Amino acid sequence: MEGHKYVPWKEVRTWRCIRCGKCCNIFSIPLTLGEAFNITRKYGPVVVNKGGKFLLISKFNGDCIFLERRNGRAYCTIYPERPFVCRIYPFYIKLRPLRKSEKSEALYECEDGLEVYVYLDMTCEGIEKGGHFIEDLVPKAVTIWRNHMKL
Repeated sequence: MEGHKYVPWKEVRTWRCIRCGKCCNIFSIPLTLGEAFNITRKYGPVVVNKGGKFLLISKFNGDCIFLERRNGRAYCTIYPERPFVCRIYPFYIKLRPLRKSEKSEALYECEDGLEVYVYLDMTCEGIEKGGHFIEDLVPKAVTIWRNHMKL
């Protein structure tokens, strides 16, 4: 969570990816064991193990190994098979609120009754830049998260 500033989803109106590449540069990209295995099998030695955590290696400038910059825009060269954290960013979803004072602003109730707490990482430059309404994106992010978590 270091380097992130999380706010409850109900405090944000819109989001769109502006292809700045900041999320692919300032954060390490963690991988599940399965993702690490599949990416290594397909692309070679692009994963490191740091303290028991699998991470994508970075270029010398800090960019993710799979980030390509063209005409001032960032592109993921493995977009269809990008890791879970990349699929869900800038959303951060938990089963408990990060702070009790924000419980109602972060709460999202799933159709089956499961309650989760949804936040957005305000370091993302696409927040409040138009595009999609957050209330339309939260159910999609929660579905991706639940499929990954098998909930």
